[in-house]
Amino acid sequence: MKMKPEHYAELKEAINAVGGFLPSTTMRQRWNILWRAPILTGHLYAYLDDDNVDTALRQIAVDTVIEHINEANRLCKEIDAVQDHRPHELVLQYNSHIEWLEEHCPSIDLSDRVLMPAQW
Repeated sequence: MKMKPEHYAELKEAINAVGGFLPSTTMRQRWNILWRAPILTGHLYAYLDDDNVDTALRQIAVDTVIEHINEANRLCKEIDAVQDHRPHELVLQYNSHIEWLEEHCPSIDLSDRVLMPAQW
């Protein structure tokens, strides 16, 4: 990706401020969301073109999926660390990430990527 890391972080923050992307988001939808985002993009075009910007937008969708997987795995480890009982709030948070992944990424085999708490 040609976009500078600091510009990518700025773009990602702005996109997430208006709801972010799903992995199945089309190019038209990505750009519609970009234009609603609280970011000025003129400085990007000093060294990028539309294809470069769209590559960054697609990467934001991938990063969103990875963040949900990582958070579910972190919560799983935290749930397993509690010996006596399942902490209700952690289980709810874990389940919300799993449900999001199942709804928005049905083609991903989560059994290879997401941990399951040992207590289950």
